[in-house]
Amino acid sequence: MKIDVLENGSLYRVWAPAKINLFFEVLGKRSDGYHDVETLVAPVSLFDQIDCYFSESDAPEITLECFNESGRPSSDVPADRSNLVAKAYDAFCSELRKYRAYDKLFNMHVKIFKKIPTKAGLGGGSSDASAVLLVLNALSGNFFPKSKLREIAGRLGSDVPLFLEEGASIGRGRGELVEAFKLPELWTTIVKPRVGLLTSEVYRRCSLTFHTPKRSLAETIHSIETYEGDQFPAFLSRLLFNRLEEAAALLWDGVGRWKSVLSSVPETLAVQMTGSGSAFFALYPNETTAKSAAEAICALVEHDVERLYEIDGVFVAKTISAQG
Repeated sequence: MKIDVLENGSLYRVWAPAKINLFFEVLGKRSDGYHDVETLVAPVSLFDQIDCYFSESDAPEITLECFNESGRPSSDVPADRSNLVAKAYDAFCSELRKYRAYDKLFNMHVKIFKKIPTKAGLGGGSSDASAVLLVLNALSGNFFPKSKLREIAGRLGSDVPLFLEEGASIGRGRGELVEAFKLPELWTTIVKPRVGLLTSEVYRRCSLTFHTPKRSLAETIHSIETYEGDQFPAFLSRLLFNRLEEAAALLWDGVGRWKSVLSSVPETLAVQMTGSGSAFFALYPNETTAKSAAEAICALVEHDVERLYEIDGVFVAKTISAQG
């Protein structure tokens, strides 16, 4: 993530990206209650704006404000210590206190301007937390190496370490074991239905989907790495997979309905739910076709007299590479 230093160094601004899961397999439930997974994740150009104001302090504290796109206080995101951003701050400061060489910590006031929808499977909260970890490390003179930041991030949540990478990444374990992965640019349209899904509820249904054969991330990665054609989006569309989509369909009949209607939009290569949902992404050959698709989807929603396709947003985005 790019960090901008503004207002004579008193403001650190970060653009925290959303993510889409191009591949997601659940291997099984662990003894600690989490699930072992394999996933291929790509950050996309849909961002929350994170503004971090700081001052040095011997007794550090964090305060939060959360705003929606209209600039009003957000009712969907808590502005208290239950927010993952506050937990990231606490975890980083707790780790830093272990090193006597660093005796100054930071008060921080964070303003979160949300554009990434919540309860969507787009990783907005995890990305925001990762952004704050990166800011705190920058303020500390990059005191911790990336390996240590990954360790801290992994304690916060399964998706948080993935956002420490600048581009696409592979996640294993419960998602905290991360390695960078090179992925060609993709254009996508992201749709967030009005219905939101809770990750915990989707995972509870996972065991009911295990009768179908497991998919191999290794085979998917090998196919991508050895592809030599010039139609990568169309090629990748045949490799997309998300085990959680099957589980979500047991909770919500909108999964099949949305996949069907989005697949009918001209030039659509593939449609898949991301993460635990309820957002979907559709792949397109290029920026022009993705923008045209977004217009078509908005028109469909506008003329939906039966209100079957209510949405929180439609977004055109491209995947982010390690070069930005």
